[in-house]
Amino acid sequence: MSFQRPVKRAVEQDPGAVRRWHEETWPAIRAKARKGGGEVLFADQAGIRSDQVSGRT
Repeated sequence: MSFQRPVKRAVEQDPGAVRRWHEETWPAIRAKARKGGGEVLFADQAGIRSDQVSGRT
């Protein structure tokens, strides 16, 4: 198995599931993080380093 990034919007996307995530799941995750004094970070597999300097050749 490997990470895959879609080139375009997913054809199989379930609009109801997306709506539930935005309205129910995400607020619960955010509230739990805030209650514990934390924050939620999202990461992808773009391969960008934390010390990356954009525009350098």
